[in-house]
Amino acid sequence: MDRVGYYIRVFHALAKCSLMTQLEYRINYISSLLIEIAYALVKLIYVAMVYQTGCHIGTLTPDHIAMFVGSYSLMTGIYMYFYRGYTAIPGYVKQGDLDILLTKPLSLRFLVTFRKLDYAMPVPNGAVGIALIVYGWQKTGLPVTAGAILGFAGFILLSTMTTLFFFLIPHILAFWFVGVNGVVRLSADLWDFGNMPGQLYGKFIDRMGTFVFPVFLITNYPVWFIMGKVETYMVLWAVLAPFLALFVSQIFWKQALKHYTSASS
Repeated sequence: MDRVGYYIRVFHALAKCSLMTQLEYRINYISSLLIEIAYALVKLIYVAMVYQTGCHIGTLTPDHIAMFVGSYSLMTGIYMYFYRGYTAIPGYVKQGDLDILLTKPLSLRFLVTFRKLDYAMPVPNGAVGIALIVYGWQKTGLPVTAGAILGFAGFILLSTMTTLFFFLIPHILAFWFVGVNGVVRLSADLWDFGNMPGQLYGKFIDRMGTFVFPVFLITNYPVWFIMGKVETYMVLWAVLAPFLALFVSQIFWKQALKHYTSASS
């Protein structure tokens, strides 16, 4: 427990340092915030068009679709909170900054993952996501119970863990290739598929996006739970996926460190 407390204190220190660093240049922070607000507004316009056209996808009404877009926006906001730390990895490898981090008395992966946190991009995405979920939930008339809220929060937590572990993998490839912009951009494009229910794309893509590249697991499952359409295998997969993603990413991480050549060597 002492070790857990130690890492919690380190995370708090890193989060505070990231906030102070980002606010050091207020204009840059405000610019990033305004740009992300613009992207968030695009999501709202998209949902407004769904309502205007009366779009129905099977049994899903525009209110349901608003909830799916909201879940996607919320998870995007959570992902963006950690994204700056991930994108910094190629720089650590290329410039040799990893040498300094290797000397620190804590997990290198923990330090690399949480060293740089973002306080601009998550705000608009998180706010829009929560607003759409609350609005859609109210309009659909689905029961708002303590169990539903706790279950939804549980799926969001599991989705966050899966995101943290799985989406680190494209950035770890920088230990071998240094320039991984193409792979990272591809993963970002695939992430955008989670904007809508996986069923919209057909059975094959739905399964690929759930079990191979689990974007539908991350963005869709919390809403399916609220709708009461989560089956037993979905719960099991939602619980298993974070541990599987951690296991696979840890294998990549260990192999990457073996491949790493110190800048001073």
